[in-house]
Amino acid sequence: MLPINGSLILGVISLTYIRPIDLCVLCVFVVRSSPSLARLYLRTHFTHQTLREPIN
Repeated sequence: MLPINGSLILGVISLTYIRPIDLCVLCVFVVRSSPSLARLYLRTHFTHQTLREPIN
């Protein structure tokens, strides 16, 4: 199991309550915490951005 540290909890809170804000800053914060979490976040973030773009 992955240890849960303060930055991970902050990231989850940010994702839950502050969705309208661009999460790229959070991405940089997570990258510093753990490279494996960073990869997971980047995959989720860019998938979410792709799904949000309107189809022309």
